[in-house]
Amino acid sequence: MNYWPDDKSITDHREGPDFWMKWIKFASILAWLMVGVIIVMFDQARPQIYSILDIHYNKVSTTTWNQDILMSTFIVSICSFIFILISLLANAQRLKRKVDRVRISLVVTMFISLGFMLGLFIWYLGTL
Repeated sequence: MNYWPDDKSITDHREGPDFWMKWIKFASILAWLMVGVIIVMFDQARPQIYSILDIHYNKVSTTTWNQDILMSTFIVSICSFIFILISLLANAQRLKRKVDRVRISLVVTMFISLGFMLGLFIWYLGTL
């Protein structure tokens, strides 16, 4: 005789999103915003591509990467990685019930941020 209820009858008795659930949702939105900032900063740092109009109007374009913006991009990617890692640790503390899940959004943004961070670090080592 089984005295335990079926898994289907288990309901979540939480009264609503608590502080940590709100934090994890806010963190996933902020993480994507930070990744967007990293991508825009990286795009601004790259050299400009010459076009026919640039040659015709004798417009001067940069042919090298902007070191200052790249360093700022590296710093933002480090901050983003640390923020996302802390948020994932907070999310891991919430995985006590069956209905709790890891935010895939945080994992994806962590790998994007880590990719930019490692790529810029390797590129910087190559310029020394």
